[in-house]
Amino acid sequence: MAVRRRALESGARPTTGALEPLPDALLQRPLDYLSAAHLRHRCMHAEMRTIAESGRCSREAAERLIAFLTREVPLHHRDEDDDIFPSVLRRSVPEDGLEPVLRLLSSEHHLSERQATRIVEALGGDGDRDPIEIAPRVAELLTTFARREHRHLAIENGIVLVIARKRLKRADLEAITHSMRMRRGVNA
Repeated sequence: MAVRRRALESGARPTTGALEPLPDALLQRPLDYLSAAHLRHRCMHAEMRTIAESGRCSREAAERLIAFLTREVPLHHRDEDDDIFPSVLRRSVPEDGLEPVLRLLSSEHHLSERQATRIVEALGGDGDRDPIEIAPRVAELLTTFARREHRHLAIENGIVLVIARKRLKRADLEAITHSMRMRRGVNA
């Protein structure tokens, strides 16, 4: 219970089961979709911290994290790197100071994907054992990943999405929606 309380105090919501997928209709509002996706990410990061602190992970939780890290994270990064970041950078003004922020966030996406691969290998490499014992190095990887991603999402929410909401035009948002739908195989 102390782990759950600490997760709640950190501002993240720990999950107790599979997160509901985001509705495809939300893609019509891509910035809202990304905000909702960020909340889902925070929930998964809270779960990672809980697993790291307990030293154990149920097979169900491992499969949920693996799916999140192999499907949702790469899609989310493509949404940002291929659509959101270039669009908001094109519309930004010099005083927004976005270029170095976006460069940093994109480089962190690459780091995140490398670390995600290591986490997936660690969680998936223990056969059918349930629960999975989490080695100290894996616990540290989970904690580091969650901590860095928490800061990363704060920058995206507090800077990038705020500026995007102010600067992006309807045509930009429609193009982003189209790309995000195509990336997910969602028909118009």
